Amino acid sequence: MASTTASLNLVTGGRSGQVASEAELYTEKYYARTNSAPDKQGEKEKESERERKANYDDVVRRYYDQATDFYEYGWGQSFHFAPIRQGEEYRRSLERHQHRIALKIKADTGMKILDVGCGVGGPGREIAELSGANIVGINISAYQVQRCKKLSEEQKLSRQCTYVEGDFHKMPFEDNSFDCAYSIEATCHSPELCKVYSEVYRVIKPGGYFAWYEWIVSDIYDSSNKVHYSILHNLFEGNGLPNLSTRQQVIDSAKKAGLDVLSAEDLIHSSTLPWYTPLAGGKGISQNLLRSTSIGRKMTRAMLVGMETFGAAPKGVSTTHDMLCRGADALVAAGKANLFSPMLLCVARKPVTAVSE
Repeated sequence: MASTTASLNLVTGGRSGQVASEAELYTEKYYARTNSAPDKQGEKEKESERERKANYDDVVRRYYDQATDFYEYGWGQSFHFAPIRQGEEYRRSLERHQHRIALKIKADTGMKILDVGCGVGGPGREIAELSGANIVGINISAYQVQRCKKLSEEQKLSRQCTYVEGDFHKMPFEDNSFDCAYSIEATCHSPELCKVYSEVYRVIKPGGYFAWYEWIVSDIYDSSNKVHYSILHNLFEGNGLPNLSTRQQVIDSAKKAGLDVLSAEDLIHSSTLPWYTPLAGGKGISQNLLRSTSIGRKMTRAMLVGMETFGAAPKGVSTTHDMLCRGADALVAAGKANLFSPMLLCVARKPVTAVSE
């Protein structure tokens, strides 16, 4: 109960409480809709799509200013999915997912490794402790960078894990300054993947590996299908996304950036339970993930509305929560319909013979 109270205090008293009133503005500006299929979109809806692609940085900042505290409350310090094994704690699933990427980039003691879009730093701290490497995280959200530093200090990893506020499309690092790099479900926030991958190519050393988990739409997604389109629209809004690419588009973007793509495997097929189980609920995970399930989200909303009513939480917190719930429900719907995967594991390498321009 003490842990629950502390987490809820983070949501109602942290950054989300200060900016929750921006939720409606965020939706109106970047995710306007007319409940129509894309071939019948109104000009307002088309303009909304153009706006979020052109202003991806503002979209991501606004989204994580609102969402971060809720993520920590419901998900912990690692904001990502993972293949799930029957009966194991979900924390173990997440750690295994992180260890896999550490192995792919050959993380080792003393290496300088870039975490591209580091969230609040949970995976980076795990990889640092596992490998002995030094992790540098870049994040466009000032609030998340603040959380990174605080959490790393609390876990006595502030010397090994450092953080920079910045845009991963134009990183403030010298050429060839990292041994390797990774990203865990972060580059999906980019409207132009090739630009991010090109920056990674620039800052890692020749021969260095880049491994990342990418969010993708499946080949069966039909943008002219009203149901498909509605699911993806809610998924975009509830997760701060400009758009999503297919597996082949991801590979093509990485190759265009100059990377040698070694593999691109969708890990949803290695999950004993559906990857969206933590959001949908059900049996099979021993760790209690009630907060993240549909029932848990409804309970949280009821608490937030009550707290707003009695002045214990800022007005608008429940509005932000509603927007995030739409995104969670859309993830489950997209997963059940096989329209989407959050875990395309890509491994690439900068050619040993690469010469910086």
